[in-house]
Amino acid sequence: MSAYSVSLRIAFFYAVLFFGLGVMLPFLPVWLTGRGFSIEQVGYLLALQSVSRVLATPWISYAADRAGNLKRALLYCSVVSALGVTGMSLAFGFSAMAVAIVVTYGAFSAVLPVIEAYAVAQAEQIGADYGRLRLWGSLTFIAGSLGAGLALDVVDVAWLIYILIGSHVVLIVAAALLPRDVRPVSAPAHAGVLQGLGEAREHVLSRVFVLFMLAAGLTQASHAVYYAFGSVHWQTLGYDGTTIGVFWSIGVVAEVVLFTWSGRVVRFFGPVMLILVGSLAGVVRWGLIAADPAVTSVVLLQALHALTFGATHLGTMFYIRQSVPVHLAATAQGIYSALSGGIIMTAIMAASGQAYRDFEGGAYLFMAGLCGLAVLLSFILSRISPTRRAAVDA
Repeated sequence: MSAYSVSLRIAFFYAVLFFGLGVMLPFLPVWLTGRGFSIEQVGYLLALQSVSRVLATPWISYAADRAGNLKRALLYCSVVSALGVTGMSLAFGFSAMAVAIVVTYGAFSAVLPVIEAYAVAQAEQIGADYGRLRLWGSLTFIAGSLGAGLALDVVDVAWLIYILIGSHVVLIVAAALLPRDVRPVSAPAHAGVLQGLGEAREHVLSRVFVLFMLAAGLTQASHAVYYAFGSVHWQTLGYDGTTIGVFWSIGVVAEVVLFTWSGRVVRFFGPVMLILVGSLAGVVRWGLIAADPAVTSVVLLQALHALTFGATHLGTMFYIRQSVPVHLAATAQGIYSALSGGIIMTAIMAASGQAYRDFEGGAYLFMAGLCGLAVLLSFILSRISPTRRAAVDA
């Protein structure tokens, strides 16, 4: 299979995956409310997403590494997630919906870390630029959220679930089209599970790797106030919906531009320095946005999303590639995802609600503080990490 064909198939998978995420993240609570669940029940159901992610993702990722076939893991997870979404469409009681959401997110949450490990390895093998594969996910996330929003203006919210089912069906097709990856398993065939877990613990739960996960995870979690209350706060400042949409789009466009040139960026800075740059940018971005600056300044600060999210993400992907054996890459991605996107993000998202209630835009100062801590951790990481070299072949 040609390098172009491999790149196209991976980009297609990212596009379909993030289109579905663009629909689910902003509008699943709306659909659940329309289904008749109370706000309190919706809160519990959404909390189950995080619980499922934390509990299931590391184990599924480890199982994928141990089997030595990430494509098969992506296909199985896509099928189970599709069955879970279909179950959501048929569930009306709270218990039935809870089971359906656990099944859906238990499988779906593992797809992203596994495809990240798969894409980084495949890109290296065929000489492609990982960022140029990943950027299609950023673009279709916006397409999914905007498309679903427009659809809800003309159809009943109940139809939203069928968009999700359709995207999952296409995701299964996209997974089936991926080239099969044949990699060494995470332990010899005769080795027991405990021996394999011991190898994973040695690499993924070392003190240096935990320090890396905290540095990158805190910077990514510093987006909590922005994700949860950014639009709400801009509305209170008098910005209309179109302007708010432009603000969000600027961040995504800046992220896409960085991903377009990710190969050169990673080679120049190196993974640890990218994480440090992302955390420094977070101190600036959130510290200034807390002051409710003028529209021109907001535009400039939104462009820093390329660093707070994009640079941190690239640094994370390539740090894992440098510091973890290829046969443990999915395991490392899964544990990082469970910690940063699960435990850390959930805790900070929960705290951000009270912070925004009490301080409104001043809540961003707490996010700047998180990035300040991440700066310190990143600096320590740059001193002690065995992968501290400035450049990497990307």
